[in-house]
Amino acid sequence: MPSVQNTDEQIREFFSEKHKEYEAFDRTLNALASLKYVCSFVTDIADETLICNFRPRLKPATATSEPFTPDAIIRQNRGVSFLIELKTSWNKQDVEQIAKYAKSPGTLRNDGSVEPFDKHHCIILGYQNTPGEPELNSLFARLAKDGIGFPLVVIRYSLEIGPEGNRMYFVRVPSAKNGTCPKSSLGKAFNSVRGFPVSAESFKFVRGGFHKANDRIIPSYAGVLWWTVYAKYYLNDEQKAQMAERGRLESPLIVPVDSLDNVPIPETIEVPFTAKDVRNALEFLRQAKLVLLKKRKKYYEIRLRSDKRIRAPQVSSLLGGVAEQDIANRILALWATYKVRDPIKECSRKGAGAQQRRRTKDSRTGFLPFSGEG
Repeated sequence: MPSVQNTDEQIREFFSEKHKEYEAFDRTLNALASLKYVCSFVTDIADETLICNFRPRLKPATATSEPFTPDAIIRQNRGVSFLIELKTSWNKQDVEQIAKYAKSPGTLRNDGSVEPFDKHHCIILGYQNTPGEPELNSLFARLAKDGIGFPLVVIRYSLEIGPEGNRMYFVRVPSAKNGTCPKSSLGKAFNSVRGFPVSAESFKFVRGGFHKANDRIIPSYAGVLWWTVYAKYYLNDEQKAQMAERGRLESPLIVPVDSLDNVPIPETIEVPFTAKDVRNALEFLRQAKLVLLKKRKKYYEIRLRSDKRIRAPQVSSLLGGVAEQDIANRILALWATYKVRDPIKECSRKGAGAQQRRRTKDSRTGFLPFSGEG
């Protein structure tokens, strides 16, 4: 039997790993909010920007493929366009992904028609952890082999903490093979060897609109955001009054499984949750034992409350504030604790069948198919 010390150490390791992943994803959303800010409010860049789309769909070069979903498409006047893709660190699949993006003829409009990329087009590929020279060479070599005529520009983005305030910083990777952006105000900023910063005080006004990066979100982030933002949209007027007066609900919130496709989308959200994101969120919260899944009754049961374990905020604010960070840490700590000490064990069909056979042979044995899940 593992010692208490070993168990606690394992919990800390799980929490640390999940927290790093959570913060990395948060930085990606900060970077997207920064780009939204500069394209909307920095005069020289905003005056040139026609479209800043953070939910684009690219037409694949082959008809059998699903539309591609990079993080952003920015179109500017004088025939300039940028395709933006931001990542945490290098993955061997990046070469193939960027090659597919580069071969796309353009973005898909709502009616299914294609809007071609502009004459002066480039791909901006951003990393929090800069790849090594061999990885960069493989990227540029692949595009050269495919005969791609527009540049790939690899950048690094990071959140800098300082006494004068936090800022998101973008800088071009100093590789000899790195491409050059088109000559627009935004292109010049990316081309600068010094890079350019965007203060958190500036982009915080648009940050709340980014709940995820187009179609990507990690389960931990989805769980925290559902708890802090989306949960209150599932409450009726009476339940809202209970939360306001007592900090808890008199009875659990019930969310039927067949209602998950109806996602309540807050106003002014640039990239909101989908039904898949809600499912991932509730599953993560279930692993943290803040949510119960009643499989036979086909609904989720959520006990929204305020206590020492977790606090459900009555008023949401920008994710990343002190209150939200505290809630995130608590939820991640609960997940790590139960991951080690009391993980949810799913019943496989094979196991359930064996239990059923044992029950048939021995009628004296009780049978609780979903013990521990309510």
